[in-house]
Amino acid sequence: MPYTLQLNGTTKRFDQTLVEMALCMLHNKGLTMGESQATTTYLKNRSPNNFLEGVIPLEASNGEKPNVGHLKKISSMAFVHKPKELISKLDIKTTQGLFVGYKRKSYRV
Repeated sequence: MPYTLQLNGTTKRFDQTLVEMALCMLHNKGLTMGESQATTTYLKNRSPNNFLEGVIPLEASNGEKPNVGHLKKISSMAFVHKPKELISKLDIKTTQGLFVGYKRKSYRV
């Protein structure tokens, strides 16, 4: 039975958890709603889940544990390296920014 009331409640609780996490990032860190929702989903997919009996959602779908060594503190100072083609010999090689979230294989600044 794919549309049972019990599963609907589980989905609603999961969605409410995502919204509450996103709102915390939105208010405490000054992110936009889109950035906070994307970051929340990224982090939630790499966290253990009671519904999956402690298994990480990405591990359940891919069969391998995700690497979490790259996780950083949200809204911390970040430096972005400029390509050699855009700078001269004496220019500053980085641009300062604010770390706002994650992309597939990179960071969002």
